Amino acid sequence: MLNSIVPQMQPWKGLEMLLWKEMQGFSKRFKRQPAMFKLSEKSISKLAGVHPDLVKVINRAIEITPVDFTVIEGLRTKEQQAYYVKKGVSKTMRSRHLTGHAVDIAPIIGGKISWNMKDYKPVVDAVKQAALELKIPMEHGYDWGWDGPHHELLRSVYK
Repeated sequence: MLNSIVPQMQPWKGLEMLLWKEMQGFSKRFKRQPAMFKLSEKSISKLAGVHPDLVKVINRAIEITPVDFTVIEGLRTKEQQAYYVKKGVSKTMRSRHLTGHAVDIAPIIGGKISWNMKDYKPVVDAVKQAALELKIPMEHGYDWGWDGPHHELLRSVYK
């Protein structure tokens, strides 16, 4: 499978290749759950302006996740981003949210958004599985250890 994908996505180097190999190993460990959830109208509206490939991943992830989730934010304005940087919510003005290449999603536990990182794992796993199935390379803030809600298209492939 990797050989059929990598040539189409050249140039892949270093970190990107390691991320792709990790995703392949992950797919063997992920157990599919029956579809139980769908995106709310509010979540769908927050995907406006987001890259179509990322929207496909989120739509597939909600079909296979064992935990419901909501889209918190997709596309941001420069003003919103500057506000988040000033508040310390974001670390950069080079956010992938500015170009529609990132979304923030959060699990819904007991009818409420959870900010507990342990609750993000099954949602992140569903997003990873969806990206792998759709052959869309991504990075996940959860893997960085500090930004559980964040998911973005791989910068080296999606400029």
